[in-house]
Amino acid sequence: MRTALVVVVCLGCGHARPEPARIRAKVVRAEAGAFYMHKDYSSDGILDTVDVSLILHDDRGAEVTLNEHFAAFGGDLARDDEKTTQMKGRWTRVEDRVDVHVVTERACVSSAFQPSCTTPDWAPTDWKLRCRAMEPVKPSELPAPAMVCEFADGAPVPRYTVVLDGVRVLVVGGPDAVISYRYD
Repeated sequence: MRTALVVVVCLGCGHARPEPARIRAKVVRAEAGAFYMHKDYSSDGILDTVDVSLILHDDRGAEVTLNEHFAAFGGDLARDDEKTTQMKGRWTRVEDRVDVHVVTERACVSSAFQPSCTTPDWAPTDWKLRCRAMEPVKPSELPAPAMVCEFADGAPVPRYTVVLDGVRVLVVGGPDAVISYRYD
């Protein structure tokens, strides 16, 4: 698996409705495959990571998995949380994009102080995404070939998105590659 590393400085940028067509990249035919994104932030005593995977199956099935880890240290472990959300659904091809609709099948939170999985009330219930397979065109903030997705209904979730060319989108590298964003 390949990895592209990007350093991004915008943690809490605006929530403008995403328009992937504005990103400096070439739209290519989207195919079934596995796409991945990793974001991490570390500072004095804090580690915060987010992983997103989008899998488009040949039979038009779709899966999204969200994994989050947050740990805070101060001499002793003060907090250590793991959150996982698994969503499943379908994808369809619409002209130059794929539409993905997934619903939550399982959501779980556990921590050093609560090791068993409990079902949280914060988990997303469903996502409707409009995705385009894109390859960067110089100059581009897109670091590698990726699936670039806008949220079809509702505002994008900042925790799982990045800002590219002023647009907030979900960017998952691939197929079969990871795009990694690091916040320091």
